[in-house]
Amino acid sequence: MIRTIKFAIFSLVCFAALPAQAQVKWDEDGEIKDSEIVIEKDRTIELPAFNRSFEKVPPLPEQKDKAIIPYQFPILTFSGMDLLVFEPKIRPLTMQEEKLDKYYGNYVKLGVGNYRTSYLDLFLNSKRSKNYAYGFHYQHLSSQSGPVRRDLSSNSLNDASVYGKVFSKNTVLEGDLNYNRQAANFYGAAAIDSTQTGVDQQLIHRTSVGITLSNNKSSSIDYRLGTRFEYLTTYYEAQETNFDAEADFTYAISDKVKAFVTTDWWISQYKDSTSLNRSLFRLNPGFTFAYLGFDFTAGLRAVYENDTAQNLGKMHIFPTLKAEYQVTDQSSLYLSIEGDAEKRHLSGVLNENIYLGRHQELSHTLNTLSFTAGYKGKVLQSVGYHAGISLGTFKNMGFYNLSGQDSARFDLVYDKGTSQRLHLFGELNFNKEEKLRSILRGDYYKYTTDVQAEAWHRPTYKLSLLNTYNLSDKILFNADFYLIGGIKALNPLDMATVELPTIVDLNLKIDYQFNKRSSAFISFNNLLGKEYQYYLNYPVRGIQVMVGGALAF
Repeated sequence: MIRTIKFAIFSLVCFAALPAQAQVKWDEDGEIKDSEIVIEKDRTIELPAFNRSFEKVPPLPEQKDKAIIPYQFPILTFSGMDLLVFEPKIRPLTMQEEKLDKYYGNYVKLGVGNYRTSYLDLFLNSKRSKNYAYGFHYQHLSSQSGPVRRDLSSNSLNDASVYGKVFSKNTVLEGDLNYNRQAANFYGAAAIDSTQTGVDQQLIHRTSVGITLSNNKSSSIDYRLGTRFEYLTTYYEAQETNFDAEADFTYAISDKVKAFVTTDWWISQYKDSTSLNRSLFRLNPGFTFAYLGFDFTAGLRAVYENDTAQNLGKMHIFPTLKAEYQVTDQSSLYLSIEGDAEKRHLSGVLNENIYLGRHQELSHTLNTLSFTAGYKGKVLQSVGYHAGISLGTFKNMGFYNLSGQDSARFDLVYDKGTSQRLHLFGELNFNKEEKLRSILRGDYYKYTTDVQAEAWHRPTYKLSLLNTYNLSDKILFNADFYLIGGIKALNPLDMATVELPTIVDLNLKIDYQFNKRSSAFISFNNLLGKEYQYYLNYPVRGIQVMVGGALAF
């Protein structure tokens, strides 16, 4: 290594002296003479020794008193214009929200038809809001003539209601106020006595108000509280006041076990020729749980009823049991055993049969025990089915019969003993991509009565087929078919049992959508034109045609 360094230094010295020597001799004769260079390898280069200091640099002495460094913060003031000009605007990067379709909360539908029929359906609703919703609804439907002597068989319905909802973080508060006016004529006697003159009218006024409170957040406890008050009057000065209060509670003990309590309390006062105070209280506690592939519901239903007219004050205890087994992912088998009390009041009876006479006996029906078994499921996600059988035992089952004093009015009659009802049912529904929907249902009933000779005005069988077809989101077809038979009635003239002709009813409706806001429709009811009777001496209208349109705004 030392020899290499020596040779490098010697070479540098030689190359440095070479240009000077060449410069001197270049001007003499212009040629380079032979010369000899002697390299001495034994020469050594000695460098003086360098004294290194290995002492550490001593640290600086620590200052105990730290100097205070003064800071000055100038106060900056801005004028109003400066704030407007220099206000920073920070826009976080977000995904663009999908625009909602324009909401048309208001809707009106108008129609006119034969039998001097007029129709109006009006909805006025609030705008979109996460905190509240409110609206108004009015419906009118009337026909000034009917199947028997025109104005003698007219009828009308008017219904108006206001409603609202208030949403908070944890609760939903709902309320509504409703007025209903229903009018019909007792035209049944005209089928027997064609000399009858004048109009004998049934007119019903109902006013009701209701409030409900429920939870709006999924939690281990779900609840719903509700109350409703209704006041009813009739043309013949009958009055009824109904008050309902109900409460439902559910508590999730675990993912598979829940406890529940449902209760309702109903108080009624009925005034006609006499005054009748009635009440019904029900309490149903129980559990739902899963075990060995079954979903079980087990509980009891305690019922207390009080009818002052019959001096009744009875407590009844019924079981509420249900077991459901998931046979496949899309089908299940179930069995239930339960009992209950079916309350009966004037408002409910008039909804079933508006041709009811005065001074009616009102009494509850007890369903002492009912067994129901069924099988339901889906096939290929588009076809659903449900079939089953039910056998029930009843006390005080109610029926309708024409009055022996007035063949235009009906009376409530009861089977005071023990009645039985066998019910077989089956349903098949089809839904293809919301384009085609069909529901086929069949029901068969067999009644065994004790005191009454027959189950008056109760059908033996029902068959219905409901169809909806949406063509290119432009034309909507609705076609309904009903077949009802086996209805028996008691003729008050000769007290003979009469079986009413089978009801065959076909209805068709077509809606054409011009755009999202407007449409037109035409409907045909009772397209076969059969003036069938659901109640003895009361034929219905024949072919009914209505045309109209609808507008959303």
